[in-house]
Amino acid sequence: MNVLLVDDQRAIVESLKKGIRWETIPVEKVYTACSAREAKMVLRNFEVDVLVTDIEMPEEDGLSLFRWTKEAVPDVEGVFLTSHADFNYAQNAIHMGGFDYILQPVKYTDVEDVLRKVWEKIKDRDKIRRLENTKRLVQEQKNHILDGLIHKVNLGKEEAANQLFRSFPELFQMESEELVAYPILVEVLRWKGEKRNWDEKLVRLVFCNVIEELFEAAKGNVAASAFREDRYCILLVVEKGRADTAFYRQGIEEFYQFVESNMDFQVGVYPAGETSDENFTDIFVSLNRRADENTGRKNSIFWKDSERGDRAKEEDVISLAKAYIRRNVSKNIARGDVADHVHLNEEYFSKLFRQQTGYTFKDYVMMEKMNAAKALLKESRLSISIIASKVGYDNFSHFSKMFKKLTNQTPQEYRKENQ
Repeated sequence: MNVLLVDDQRAIVESLKKGIRWETIPVEKVYTACSAREAKMVLRNFEVDVLVTDIEMPEEDGLSLFRWTKEAVPDVEGVFLTSHADFNYAQNAIHMGGFDYILQPVKYTDVEDVLRKVWEKIKDRDKIRRLENTKRLVQEQKNHILDGLIHKVNLGKEEAANQLFRSFPELFQMESEELVAYPILVEVLRWKGEKRNWDEKLVRLVFCNVIEELFEAAKGNVAASAFREDRYCILLVVEKGRADTAFYRQGIEEFYQFVESNMDFQVGVYPAGETSDENFTDIFVSLNRRADENTGRKNSIFWKDSERGDRAKEEDVISLAKAYIRRNVSKNIARGDVADHVHLNEEYFSKLFRQQTGYTFKDYVMMEKMNAAKALLKESRLSISIIASKVGYDNFSHFSKMFKKLTNQTPQEYRKENQ
C-alpha cells in the first residue's frame, strides 16, 4: 500500500518518514505534504491508499482535507493525528469514515500498529471485490461456460466435462455452500409465428429469465446452451433444501405452460432430476435420447424415458456404449472400460453387444475408428499420420493395413477419390 503523510510542520513529516519502520509494514511508497493544497496534488497524481494527516492545520484543516479526499478518491483510508485531549476533532473524523486517530506527540509504534490494521482492512476489502468481480464475470459468461461444457462432451472429453459440471454450483453462487444442479433439455418442436423474429440468443434469454423467475424462492440461477438447431440444454442451480421434488416439478410445469401460452413456438421439455453426484455426460446422452424417442414430436413434459420393455432397455445400454465409443474414438478403447461405463458384466456386455449390433466389440470399434478416419480424409487437409493418431493408432503402417482391410483402399487412394 502507499501512504501519504500530511502535517503543516515539515519537521514532523520528516520525523514520521524516518522514524516509522516501514520495512515491517507492507508499504511500497511514502509521500509527504505540508499543507492540504500539496496533499491534494499528490492525491490527484499518485495512487494513495492511506492518508495520515494532522487535524489542526492553517488554511485548511485535516478534516476538510479528508472530506475532499473521500469525494475525490473514496477508497483512501484516513488516520488522524490530534493534540486535543478530548478528541472532539478526531471523533468527527471517525464519523466521516476515518479509520483511526492517534494522540500527539506521536509514538512511531502506535502509527505502525494502526497502519498494520489498515492493511488488513484493505486486504479484506480487495478480496471481497475480487470475489464480486469474479462472480459478476461468471454471471456474464455462464452461457458460454455451459457451451464449453457441452463442447467437451461432444469432443469425448468426458472427465473434463464432468469435472466442469461439478464446479457449476460454485461458479454460479459462490456465497452458498450447498447447491444442486438440475439439467433440463428443451426442444423447439414447431413454430406458431415467424421464426425469423427469434434467434438462439433471444430464445436462450427467454428460457433463462422465465426459469430464474419461477425458481426465485430457491435462489435459482440458470444457464442455457443452444447445442444444436432448436435444441437447448438448460442448467438450473438452486440452494439445496429450497427446491424439493414437488417444487421442482411445479416450476417445470409452470415454465412449460408459460412457453405454450406466450411464445411463438411449442416445446418438448425433458427434465433430469437432482444430479449433484452423477455423470453429466450420461445425463446429457440420456436426455437427448429421451428427446429422440419423441418421434411424434408431441409438445409436452417428458419426465421419464418411454416404457418400451426389457429389449428397449437393452438397446438403450448399447446406445450408451456406442456413444461412448464415438466420444473416445481417439483412444485405445477397452471392452472392460465400456462395460463399466454402462454398468454391465464384461462377458454379458460382449454377448449383448453382438446380439444388438451384429458385430463383435473389437470389429465395431475398428469400424467406428475407420469411419472417423474417412471423414477426416474427406473433410480435412491433415496428414494421414496425424489422422491415424486422431483415431487412436500410434503405428501408421498398422492403421493403413486396417483401413485397407475395411475399405479395400489405402488412405491415400480413399482421399484422392473422395476429396
